[in-house]
Amino acid sequence: MSDILFTHSYFYRLDAKQWRFKQPYPPLGTILAAAAVREIGFAVALHDSGLKKGPEEIMPVLLREGPGTW
Repeated sequence: MSDILFTHSYFYRLDAKQWRFKQPYPPLGTILAAAAVREIGFAVALHDSGLKKGPEEIMPVLLREGPGTW
């Protein structure tokens, strides 16, 4: 059970240039933010949406981990 869910809104498949190069990068800013918040005592969850097809694929994660599920 997490206090805070971290995710981002970048989807490689929707960025033709990056998708063509096939070199996805980890969401470092999101990871660093989650680490900083975890370090001060919160339980965090991290979801990388980069390789998902689109925003609709993160809805199950938001419904499972988002506000109101505690």
